[in-house]
Amino acid sequence: MELTPAKQFYERIVNLLPANERRRLVEIFVHHLTDQHAEAASPKRRRWRVIRGMVTYPMCGEYAQKWVSRTRHEADEPREIQLRRDP
Repeated sequence: MELTPAKQFYERIVNLLPANERRRLVEIFVHHLTDQHAEAASPKRRRWRVIRGMVTYPMCGEYAQKWVSRTRHEADEPREIQLRRDP
């Protein structure tokens, strides 16, 4: 059975250490791995200043003010219908 590099390292070095040093080594490994995991888990946030102007105007074929007006009108329609039904 062929030994992996990690197993070879363990047999040659770690296994020869006293128990308290092996425990300390495990603490170091865990600390190092959790730091790496935290860095990988939190994506880098972009600043608006950096991404400003990257999208062509008008985005999705509609100008911002037209979109606002249209969506407000669409939201108002059901309310107006409901108000007309209520006595």
